[in-house]
Amino acid sequence: MTILKYLFILMLLLVPTASIADDATAAPPAPAVTWKIATAPLRLRVSVQPRRHPSLFVPVPLELPPDILHVSAVADDGSDIPASPVLVGGRLAGVALYCRGINRQRDDAEAPPTPSISVYLHAEPHEGTTPFLGDSARVVALERSIRPLTTRAHSAAEMLRLFNTPEKKRPVFVVAVPALGAIPDRDTWQQPPDTQRLANAMLRWDARMIVPDERTLAFGADQNHTAWVVLLDGKPVADWSSEAKRPGGGAFGPAITLKPGIYSLQLLAIQRQGEIIPRCLVRPAGEDGPGAAPAGLVPAPQPDFWGIEFADQPERNASALLQLADVGHFLQTDRRVAHYATPTGDTPAQSAPQWLDLNGQAITCSSSNGQLFSAAECIPGFRITTGEQTLTIPAFALWLPGMIHDGRMSFSDLPAVLARHQALPLAIRVTWPESLPPALRENARLLCEQRSADGTVLQSDPLPLTGKDHCRAAITLLAESRSLTIRCTLAGEDLFPALPLRLIHPLDAMLPLVAQGNALYTRQNTRAMMVCDALPPPGDGRLTLRHWPAQPLRLAILDDLIADTNSYAATVLPEQDLAAMLGGPRPLSCSRVNAAPRTGSSPMLAAISALPQLIASRPDFALLSVGAAPLRAGQTPADWCQTLLFLAQACQAAGIDPILVALPELPGLPSGIGRNAALLTKELGLSLGVAVADLYSRQRLNQVDSATWYQHAGLDLPTPHDAARQWLSMTCAHALQRHYPAIFTYHASADDDRQPGQP
Repeated sequence: MTILKYLFILMLLLVPTASIADDATAAPPAPAVTWKIATAPLRLRVSVQPRRHPSLFVPVPLELPPDILHVSAVADDGSDIPASPVLVGGRLAGVALYCRGINRQRDDAEAPPTPSISVYLHAEPHEGTTPFLGDSARVVALERSIRPLTTRAHSAAEMLRLFNTPEKKRPVFVVAVPALGAIPDRDTWQQPPDTQRLANAMLRWDARMIVPDERTLAFGADQNHTAWVVLLDGKPVADWSSEAKRPGGGAFGPAITLKPGIYSLQLLAIQRQGEIIPRCLVRPAGEDGPGAAPAGLVPAPQPDFWGIEFADQPERNASALLQLADVGHFLQTDRRVAHYATPTGDTPAQSAPQWLDLNGQAITCSSSNGQLFSAAECIPGFRITTGEQTLTIPAFALWLPGMIHDGRMSFSDLPAVLARHQALPLAIRVTWPESLPPALRENARLLCEQRSADGTVLQSDPLPLTGKDHCRAAITLLAESRSLTIRCTLAGEDLFPALPLRLIHPLDAMLPLVAQGNALYTRQNTRAMMVCDALPPPGDGRLTLRHWPAQPLRLAILDDLIADTNSYAATVLPEQDLAAMLGGPRPLSCSRVNAAPRTGSSPMLAAISALPQLIASRPDFALLSVGAAPLRAGQTPADWCQTLLFLAQACQAAGIDPILVALPELPGLPSGIGRNAALLTKELGLSLGVAVADLYSRQRLNQVDSATWYQHAGLDLPTPHDAARQWLSMTCAHALQRHYPAIFTYHASADDDRQPGQP
């Protein structure tokens, strides 16, 4: 019996599903919306705002015939919608709708909005149309939320920053009121709740103001103690600290000349317990009266879905969908970016809308999936072209609150010195805010701008980022580049403060630098990197000599080897020894700049950070007795010689003759490191045509054990003792006398009867 039951089930499963589907009744397609007003040549199809106030402003294309001045609106369920035309300069600019009673809830919250209202445009009035605009029309949208605040906003910027931090967990109530400053006649709206500690009412009124002709107005409000700010086209024009005081309380901002058009007008207020809600006022320029409520107000919000249909020419129909997803306010740059969803579905590419900014310039969608990012200074407009027809809806300036994000960029690993032929190995770390939506992060762009000495952008290169935390790239520097600027942008707005990198060439080496860790910074806390000039080909070994002046010659020592610090039995100063050992036709002045590593900085950077002090002393010769500290710290001879090249080129650029020092073997280092460093130093001197004091060869020739330099009376010393210092100074003096016989003359001292290399 069980076997038969399973066989029966198997037979049912094998029945072709197509035959079952054929027997079912197919679902009829959605019927087209009937054309309700036969005399209207065209209509607009618009959606309503879900969970928002019922008032809407529907913009009208600029290209419509001038005789279209009348409107009617019908919902898809057949009910009439109160509607009024909005005229500017005698032409139809938009339609004001009151959609109360229309179902504004979507079956699927994630689905894009769909049209549910038809707005008919016609040349003659239509009987039965219910007007919307009037003295008591509720055209202003009011949003109210309650937040605990411990600080008080004292300026317009602080007000906007507080409103730019929406707390999603706290409910936001949205109603329609007739004026900016009006509230519903309910007890719960009069004051913040006294049951909540530090409760403040955050109030925002939004509207559009029609200006029929050119006029000059001052905006303000009537309260002194309640914090408020008035925004015109998204910009503050007055706040409670404005200087022009109003009779009876309140203040006005400076007068502003307005041309005919439509402007956004917003009032933001923060009401504490016991404070009165302000009312927005305007008054003509030159008047000192109390002002009056703004006239000519229409709704600010506009539909997400906008479509146009022609009664006799359906091929001209077009539509656009622009749905706000996120608004981000980036705290450190004070820039705001809006993210819109613009699904096009099956819309042909040639009739897809082209989005416009406030200047009428095109805004490019970031990707093929219909994401649009723009500066959050306006609701983008659009332009649709089908055949010979072009329809344009201009952008509308409006301030929108957003979520505050705080992130930063930083350099990870950068070389301190870069050879001229090398590409810059750029490494950048991006610290993304946790609150940043993925769409904004994934579409951000990283740019590297090379700038000249006067700040002109010479070249801009995109860097690979794609939402990751790190970026690595090789940048080929231009010869004229004097700085780099790393920018993280979206929709042309900087998300984080730009990351500058100062490129210091040998001619600019006088710039004071500060070494911190493994990085160099200017006094303005800008990261810095040295860039060498091109290395000339090896010469014939002859020095490039110049005519020396008659005044006393000056010799400066950049030193981290001979006397980097003082210690027991190590107090002899090499500058005094050299001044005593050398002389000639002209007197000699000798000084020393200590290039020993500083606390908190890398030994690889000590010589570079001390270089500006050496150049500032303006010597005739510079003895570069450096390299011991970086080699002991693990720097390779090749990398150190790159630093030495920059030091020598910087001296030459300042008119100073550099004298390189081939360092002796250093205790604790493998012999190969000292040998390679000495060979590279001498090769560098040959290429530059400069003198080299070869301590390495002299030490090897005299079989001197450098380990004994750091020992005295059974003690280990951190620096060479006095006898070693005297031998090092004597060896350098012999080298100077040999390279510059006409300038330096070695004077043997009374105790100089020992062989060199016997400290």
